[in-house]
Amino acid sequence: MFEKNLSKTIREQAEHWDKPVLSMYLNVDPSQEVNLNQGYLARYRAAVRDVEGRLVHEKGLLEQLRKVASSVEKRLTDYEPDAKAVVLFETPKGNAWMHGLHVSVRECVEWADAPALEPLAEVLDEHERYGVALVDRGRARIFVAHLGEIEEIADLATSDVSHIKTTGIDHRWSEGNFQRRADEHATRHARNTARKLAEADREYGFDRLLVAGPPDGRELLCAALPPPLRRKLAGSVAMSVISTPHQILAKVDEVHAELERKEEIGLVERMMAGAAGDGAAVAGLQPTVRALGEGRIRELVVSGNFHPHWDELSEPAPWLHERPNDASDDLLERLINQTSRTGGRIEFVWGPAAERLDKEAGGVGAILRY
Repeated sequence: MFEKNLSKTIREQAEHWDKPVLSMYLNVDPSQEVNLNQGYLARYRAAVRDVEGRLVHEKGLLEQLRKVASSVEKRLTDYEPDAKAVVLFETPKGNAWMHGLHVSVRECVEWADAPALEPLAEVLDEHERYGVALVDRGRARIFVAHLGEIEEIADLATSDVSHIKTTGIDHRWSEGNFQRRADEHATRHARNTARKLAEADREYGFDRLLVAGPPDGRELLCAALPPPLRRKLAGSVAMSVISTPHQILAKVDEVHAELERKEEIGLVERMMAGAAGDGAAVAGLQPTVRALGEGRIRELVVSGNFHPHWDELSEPAPWLHERPNDASDDLLERLINQTSRTGGRIEFVWGPAAERLDKEAGGVGAILRY
């Protein structure tokens, strides 16, 4: 259910595919009126016609495209949507990969030598994998949330560890003894939950951790977290331990959106300071392309509004080989693919962070390894 690295999986599979590759990202959410009666098929056909229009002088490629596009359309016709979006790659020899996503995507159809991964990179950047611990003093439910899906992977319980009350002066000693035992149970429960979370992190690879529940349960668990999980802690929020998966997922989205915007602003600030100061970063298309060709980029920072054109490059970039004859060859896609191949990360920014990046760096920059 929770693929650790979709982009890497696709790239590895595509190494054994023939070329070109038709890449399709399509929103198919059946709850949307525009998708009733497979309304998304009309959008797919229109996108294919746009690609065909760029190949009118390349008969061989055009025939290949039409063959593959027809095969993809048949897959879509037979598909019964159980997700909000579908990603599909297919080649002339029938190599194919299809995956449903429970989040919306930027729709596109591309025909190129490699799978188009830019829309997927945007989705993965906006939807990190969360571990969620919903915990009180006697119960802990552990979830994994990613790409609009959530799965409960553990439900841990301990004996009654609630705060015990008695009455009467003769029972004071017993009350204190019971309370100490209750506190010991609750502490052991928190430590056991922390160990289970660490196991889940090793298996699923959390990007962030959210702790939720009543205050006392959250405090005990946060204190018991090992350092690697503590560094991933995105927040501690009040929730009932019997909250539904839908309620938990909504809280994850809320926490993530707030945290993401703050971190994006900080990232752009660090990048701009590094570009203006000690050279730890670069800003602008040409310096970014140059650093990427040298394999120096640790993190490519891209505005959600950034759509570069080849004629914006003011000097040759040998690693890009030659400027493509086909204008549909996406420069941003090339930058993203090269960043991934050289082990760099891609970070898309939105809102105020994107506005600053657009204004001061033309929409792109990078934090460097050296």
